[in-house]
Amino acid sequence: MYNFKDLIDIHTHSVGSRHAYSTVTENVMYAKTLGLKYYGLSDHAPAMPFTTAGSYFLNLNIIPRDWGEVTLLRGAECNILDPHGKIDLGFETLPRLDYALAAIHRNCMAPTTYDDHTSAYMNVIENPFVKVLAHPDDGRFPYDMEAVVRHAKEYGVLIEVNECSLKSNAYRPGAKENLTKLVKLCKEIKTPMILGSDAHFHLNVGEHKLGRKLLEDLDFPAELIVNFHEDMIREYFLKNLRP
Repeated sequence: MYNFKDLIDIHTHSVGSRHAYSTVTENVMYAKTLGLKYYGLSDHAPAMPFTTAGSYFLNLNIIPRDWGEVTLLRGAECNILDPHGKIDLGFETLPRLDYALAAIHRNCMAPTTYDDHTSAYMNVIENPFVKVLAHPDDGRFPYDMEAVVRHAKEYGVLIEVNECSLKSNAYRPGAKENLTKLVKLCKEIKTPMILGSDAHFHLNVGEHKLGRKLLEDLDFPAELIVNFHEDMIREYFLKNLRP
């Protein structure tokens, strides 16, 4: 049993994503009730159908960073678009954010081949603004997990344990089995991981119960879980915060 407090949720969505149902304020205030120190807003980037425009992310600086006990971090869940690791926010936007998650979504990149999926992850890891691979557990996109986990460690990119992937109604096929493999590889290779709620409603912010249990069951080292450690949060997310 981990005896560490969860300090951060880096993967959450607001009404800006159009298919989420709570405001930023509702999300932050709920994070405060949980005792989180850091709340990360990561709405979907523009290639996701019927979601944000690029200008949405350029204007995130109007949202206060200081909410009393909670610090707001401004991020985005970017879509990986091709085997070259191209994502849907560019260098005019990414430097203005605190971090980017990178994820494969089927409505932004269709499944092709094992090698293509591996290349997509390997290349996006080298993007200096990407800090987290979000839900790299979709069975429709098989890839070389060991190569990606090793590459992520080399470039300082975190592998996410996504709470939604572990729920009984998860829509990504094979997600729990794939996450189990990823946790075992990260443990072997000593690649840090991060728990993410992927909340689309404020009552799910900070919800990491299933992810935490998976890590505990597999005896994953607590020292490699970023959520528990202020120094790791500072290293990955707080180095270059703007006002």
